[in-house]
Amino acid sequence: MKKYFILILIAISILIIGCADNNNPNENNDNLNLPYLPDLPFLIVGNQWEYEVIIYDSCNNIIDYTDYLLTIEGVLISEYNSNSYIFYMDYDTTGTYDTYRPIYDVNEDYIICRISPFYDGFVLLRNYKIGDVLDPGGFERYEIISINTPFETPAGTFSCVVIECYNKFKHYYSPIYGYVGSEGNFNNNSRKIITKLKSKNF
Repeated sequence: MKKYFILILIAISILIIGCADNNNPNENNDNLNLPYLPDLPFLIVGNQWEYEVIIYDSCNNIIDYTDYLLTIEGVLISEYNSNSYIFYMDYDTTGTYDTYRPIYDVNEDYIICRISPFYDGFVLLRNYKIGDVLDPGGFERYEIISINTPFETPAGTFSCVVIECYNKFKHYYSPIYGYVGSEGNFNNNSRKIITKLKSKNF
């Protein structure tokens, strides 16, 4: 049952965020009752993250570079689940993904992260532990392979939960600062892509 619940949440998140705009009456945290968010201190309207994305060829030469800036613009209460909150972001990039709409979608049980346009995000249990596997089926599978793993970025070194996805991408999630980076291979392992946090404003 939980597998289908996660898939439904992801689909609903995509639909709702397409309708989000700055005129929404619930566009800041002060307007909402968010009793279970102290464990997610990074989800505050106005918080910003800047990321760098570097793509390497099979000889480890850099073949592409871009960066992007995310800013939490507001938060919506899901019309389908009154206990689900969608934090939607402005996306500013030097690349070609300017129509991408990043989000965090959270409820009592899950954190759904969809903030990178370069590959899928991840789903994480709020009460996670090493070895947790969420496998809704299809092309969605997420496994926690380590906790408190240091991940070095231009913005500093962060203690991270490491989530491995179906495509073997590893996502690095800080319980304090949110998504801080990812790494993995694509194009039949002929390319490697690494995303790292460059800066933040909080």
